[in-house]
Amino acid sequence: MGFGEKLRKKKITVSVVVATLILLLLASTGVIIYLIEDREDPLDWHYFDSEIDIENVLFSQISSENPDDIVYVTGIAEANLRTPRNYVSGHYIVGSSRAGRNASLGASIWWEHDIYIYRVYNLLTLELERELNVLEILAEYEEVRGSHGLIAETSLIEIDEYLHLAMMLYQRLEDNSLAWSADKKLLININTGEHRVVDLNYSGIIQVNHSRDFEIQQSFFDVEWMSQEPPLDVSYNLFLERNGIYRGDYGGFRVTALSVPSDTIEIALSSNNLPEENERLYTLFPDLEQFRNQDGIGIIIILTGGYWMAEEILSLFMEDGQDISFEGVIMSGDFSIDGEEHEIHSFEDYFRLRDFSEWDEE
Repeated sequence: MGFGEKLRKKKITVSVVVATLILLLLASTGVIIYLIEDREDPLDWHYFDSEIDIENVLFSQISSENPDDIVYVTGIAEANLRTPRNYVSGHYIVGSSRAGRNASLGASIWWEHDIYIYRVYNLLTLELERELNVLEILAEYEEVRGSHGLIAETSLIEIDEYLHLAMMLYQRLEDNSLAWSADKKLLININTGEHRVVDLNYSGIIQVNHSRDFEIQQSFFDVEWMSQEPPLDVSYNLFLERNGIYRGDYGGFRVTALSVPSDTIEIALSSNNLPEENERLYTLFPDLEQFRNQDGIGIIIILTGGYWMAEEILSLFMEDGQDISFEGVIMSGDFSIDGEEHEIHSFEDYFRLRDFSEWDEE
């Protein structure tokens, strides 16, 4: 091999090493950058098209005891078990219609929307109350027009006692690359339709906090506290199954704290898991019983006020006269007050041995 060939290979090796170091340096900055060199578009795009279908809400009924509590029945059981956040106090449903394309950028996803519309429906009448065209709203703001993108996830927040949709805006950082950082938020008032773009650290957002008693009761439904091998919900589902609340062939059962309003829970289950006889449940919602054992039907129950204890919630979905069994239940040391595993035989054992320090007031 001649000297010129050796020198050429040495230069190639050095170039590869230098390029690798540069890429590692870029990755360490926390900014995802995809340089466009030989190809106009190096990303693997996927097209999406989704729409809220209010006709899937088959039935709704306000509680006979509390006008703020409600049950609604849908024709897409499993989807509702995965999406608990579309209920808004006052008995409304908020959902989006979206179409466009997305691509993975490292651990994140870049979204490009052709359609992005939020619709607010009255859950009792199923009538459209308000339509919010996110792309048209965003186009009104010259400081972000064309330079920012929207992520798909949206949170509900409270500002000046009004609920708002909050959407993170991502800025493209370079003309010849796909790089971004989150620096702004688009806020849309659900009630009035008013909107504004604010900085990421905007201080006007009210943090809705649940009461400590509510958090303690809700903690029982955290599947991780029961000692187990992966997957995490095995022991929890066995506990529910022994009490007749969960039958795996018919979909899940989940109790979730809603982000707003405070001290409000959502219970999602398949209609196949409704009890045959439960005077308390069918007194609260007298017409719910007609949906028992119907395939493909999802039940969503909203309970407000924070006064529901874990034992009361579970008993709503058990047959009358049945006692709650804690057979085989063990609390993981990661969640106990002394870091040790404990056998749990009752709710009293759980509340006595569970570590609740994370909810102590600062």
